[in-house]
Amino acid sequence: MNLIIPNNYQQKLPGLLHDTKKWTATYFMGSNQDLVNTVSFHAPQNNYKGNIILIPGIGTNTNIDPLMLAISYWALTYKYNLFCINTFINKFKMIISEQNQPEQNWSDYTDSLHIALEHISYTTKGYTCIIGHSAGATGLVSTLNQMNKNNQQINFSSVILFAPFVNKSWYETLKQFSQKNHKSENLIFLANIFNRQTPHMYIPITYNFFDALCDQPFEPEIMSNWGIPTTIIAGEKDKKATPKDLYEKYKILQTYPNGDKFNYIIVPYAKHNFLNIPNNTEIILQILHNQIKQYKK
Repeated sequence: MNLIIPNNYQQKLPGLLHDTKKWTATYFMGSNQDLVNTVSFHAPQNNYKGNIILIPGIGTNTNIDPLMLAISYWALTYKYNLFCINTFINKFKMIISEQNQPEQNWSDYTDSLHIALEHISYTTKGYTCIIGHSAGATGLVSTLNQMNKNNQQINFSSVILFAPFVNKSWYETLKQFSQKNHKSENLIFLANIFNRQTPHMYIPITYNFFDALCDQPFEPEIMSNWGIPTTIIAGEKDKKATPKDLYEKYKILQTYPNGDKFNYIIVPYAKHNFLNIPNNTEIILQILHNQIKQYKK
């Protein structure tokens, strides 16, 4: 399989997306119309080989994040259905009213992922890989663990976790940086750094959401029950989800039943947001390809 994609894949991706069969579903958490979530679907016009599900990190979304865009291009080019889950932690706003800002609970977030994944599972057949990054990866772990605790079957083929389990020190640094520009007793403002065409947009995230994100328990005894190929990916230069911490978690997972299902990979020179993705695109695509090969064994 040719794993090379062009350097200008971001410019070519809109054309690929335009030529797909597609739909977008919007749903809310409870009665709160501000906690909006979407699932978008894109399918090649001809037969497909499988399904790729993307869950982006906090303060970005699948429409602008370089990592998500690279995987989207690969998926559609090689005839995979593409599902993009964007929740209330991925929705930018130009005008923010702190008085009317809704409370954001970790349970609302994982419930939103659960709803999306259940909806997707009803419509998919064959190989299905879920890919989460940062908060999206941690939320995916929490969601799958809760499904296992509730004795719900995990009807997916494999999982790829980019930089899960961010550390608390990163949260404190982010809080201090946000306070310099936006004085708030309860909110951290995450700026739009990927889409230069629409600057001055922010995603407001409550302190308690970050507290929950950074305090999520590592439950290897539950993760081992997933029983599907799972790859943990660390950026070599990542200070938010460090290679050392992720490697230690990987070694623990190996000691449990199904430990052989877990893999650990470091992407050279990459930081937490994988901004230097053009230098590492081939590595990322090889990971996707190897995940599929492992599923077919």
